[in-house]
Amino acid sequence: MRGVLNLVFRWIFVLLLACAAAIVPLAIEDWTPARVLFACAWAAFCIAAMLVLCDLKRFGWATRIVTAVLFVACTSYLIYEWFFTDHPFVLFQSRGESSPRNALLAFISVGLPSLWYTVFGRVPFSSREAQR
Repeated sequence: MRGVLNLVFRWIFVLLLACAAAIVPLAIEDWTPARVLFACAWAAFCIAAMLVLCDLKRFGWATRIVTAVLFVACTSYLIYEWFFTDHPFVLFQSRGESSPRNALLAFISVGLPSLWYTVFGRVPFSSREAQR
């Protein structure tokens, strides 16, 4: 029974990712170079995630595409918040606000581990036995 539920949820997520990959580019009205880049990155992210959900053993390389897109997104957020906004760096604030502090936290907690996985194909500080 557990295997059937796993299969059902996996295919539900594949269908949701397919819809997301198709709807987001269709929702863009004014095509600028930045929006074209965003649409391409979004489509690559969704397609790679669908491949991983379909067959991880065959499409294991697609996990590196997912983590590469996450790294680029976190790096872009950090650069934007630090250099292109006038938001001050505040040590204590809401986690939901867009700020240089939250961009730095996202880069450290998501961006750097994503870069590590993209380059080395494993999570930092994991043992070889845990991956088998």
